[in-house]
Amino acid sequence: MSLEAQADDAVLSTASSAATTKWSLISLGYLDDGVEGLWAACDRELGLSRRRGSALLRLLYYARVACLQRLRQRLLRRAGVSQVLILGAGLDPLGIRHVLEHGGALRVVEWDLPSNVAQKREICARCCPGRDLGNWSCEAVDLRRLDEVRKRLRGLDAQRPTLILAECCLSYLPKDAQDGLLHELCSYFQRHALLQFDPCGADTGFWAHTAKAFLDRGAGLHGCDGLAARLRQCYDAGFQHCRAWNLRAAAQGLVPESEWERISRIEPFDEYASLAATMRCYCIVLATNFDDDCLIEGDGEVVIPPDDGPQQRLERVKSAASVLLASTQVLLERRRDSDEQGVRVVEAAPEDLDSAKALVLEVYQPFAADKSVRRFLHRNIERELRSGGCFLGPKRGSSRLFVVKAGGVLAGCAGVVFRSPLKAELKHVAVSASWRRRGLARRLVRTVMDHCDAAFASAEGGDDDDELGAGAGERQPSEAPAAATGSEATARGCIYLSTLNGMQAAQKLYLSCGFTEVQRADAPYPQFQLNR
Repeated sequence: MSLEAQADDAVLSTASSAATTKWSLISLGYLDDGVEGLWAACDRELGLSRRRGSALLRLLYYARVACLQRLRQRLLRRAGVSQVLILGAGLDPLGIRHVLEHGGALRVVEWDLPSNVAQKREICARCCPGRDLGNWSCEAVDLRRLDEVRKRLRGLDAQRPTLILAECCLSYLPKDAQDGLLHELCSYFQRHALLQFDPCGADTGFWAHTAKAFLDRGAGLHGCDGLAARLRQCYDAGFQHCRAWNLRAAAQGLVPESEWERISRIEPFDEYASLAATMRCYCIVLATNFDDDCLIEGDGEVVIPPDDGPQQRLERVKSAASVLLASTQVLLERRRDSDEQGVRVVEAAPEDLDSAKALVLEVYQPFAADKSVRRFLHRNIERELRSGGCFLGPKRGSSRLFVVKAGGVLAGCAGVVFRSPLKAELKHVAVSASWRRRGLARRLVRTVMDHCDAAFASAEGGDDDDELGAGAGERQPSEAPAAATGSEATARGCIYLSTLNGMQAAQKLYLSCGFTEVQRADAPYPQFQLNR
């Protein structure tokens, strides 16, 4: 068997695996079946329910489908797309679904390897009898051969606004074939957009593992070194506007929190660190020559403007520097205003506890629909923020609650509970909405860190949890970080914390203060740790 034939077989195997995973999402309730039960019909023909795969793979695939679906809908609605070209469509009946949903207003053409095309046509004939699919076609095209691409392009209308979909397709092509294909497509259509999903980050351990798996099947996997390389490839092909996100950032920006809550009720999952790390190794690219407002802005995007010469690049750098300078001046003015208004960090007094409790509850209110968050509020805040709790009780040890007061009003708070002389948990970091973005949260966290440093330095003896007594609050074993290893084991002390998935600003703050993200299999929320 030739190398190309081996690669084709590997691609066909991957297409079958992808169809199996998507059907498992539908059968479990992650996704709906779509128009007229197309996936159920495919399952009867292909036996997709034979395997279900892992929960991590399902969540990864769900994030991919949900993000791409929202971006497709945006382009179809705002850019007036009337023609869709799907590269490497596999066994997914997405193209048929688009035709059935939009009728004669949308033409859909799929390109794939001959074996996939034959199987797809057979499935369509059995699953869609009597349905009007005159605007759908599935054509055999070897995307590695530009002569075939040019020939098939002549069958498409170059004048119609066209959306090009490429999900896990380009990475199967060598880099020169990818560049050639994108250039041909960009040159042919007058108004077009590319929506691409592929692995990125060719220098990561995940990529090395994935590439080896494909090599074992006889196929090569050709990645790009991060989002910037993907964007540069699109600009070099001729696209005018480009955006890129890693999958984790895209999912955070495009998929509503309510959807993730719904998914969590379908299937329990606790491998969040593995999921987040895997999602960062995939990217979504949206490139077009439509108007720029057709693109969706989102957290984590990377934007690289066209390389239009050294003078233009210098002007962009100057512009970015002026914006940064202006932003810095605003922050300095806010900080100065805070200092002038008598803002100071002090240890909490008994009369501060009610205000601190109300402030923390205000911060968590947007997440209170989650039952686990409500349990946390009841178990921790109500018990700890009271006069006899771990911060002000007779056996508090080194545990403290710090507050920020501005003109006599409590504007923020942060606490630390010592689980042992060398292990402290940062808790209840909250700032009033009217005082945010003035550096108060950072001052509170730094105050806690300084306090912990002093306590670690004065601690004598080993890591004796019993020294705390009941005054430190009931110990929750699942809250403690994993044991330190290697160089971490020589650290003087450890500060750790847990936060919620939706608190991205807080997570960025902790990372900027020196914390690192850690995760255990039994932890439902993002966790951070700082060794001092």
